[in-house]
Amino acid sequence: MKKGQLLSQPFIYIFYLVVIILILYFGIRVIGNIKNTESEVEYSTFINEINSKINTIRNDAHGSRISLKDIRVPDEITEICFTMDEYASPGDGNLKKLIESYYSNDEAKDNVFFNGRYTSAYFEDLTMDANLCDLTFDGIDIVFENDANKVKVISLTN
Repeated sequence: MKKGQLLSQPFIYIFYLVVIILILYFGIRVIGNIKNTESEVEYSTFINEINSKINTIRNDAHGSRISLKDIRVPDEITEICFTMDEYASPGDGNLKKLIESYYSNDEAKDNVFFNGRYTSAYFEDLTMDANLCDLTFDGIDIVFENDANKVKVISLTN
């Protein structure tokens, strides 16, 4: 081996090291983005399934019911509240504070709240006798009932 070749080898190893670090860095970023996207897709699917149940029962006969028990709830959502005002009584104090602060806004519109990364959603034509909250670790123990022009939210635990 010649003298010039011997001195260039450390630069080759440094180059390899830089390339490996860049591959790892960008690989970890891509994996992080995939997990973030997975969470967003799971949440969107959850909202679409609730919307689908509402539309199904709205188009059914008066008095018909459909359960939300079979809806897959995202792991980060541990409680869901169907409410029409700030006087909901969820088991989680943080969710109660979220609802109260949300309704202090004059433009409040959402009627379903949950804890986690996403906090609320709006579904048309929902009505209820009282604010209903349910822990979701065993599914959602709530049913929708066709109530003429509206979809009534009813708790299974009552």
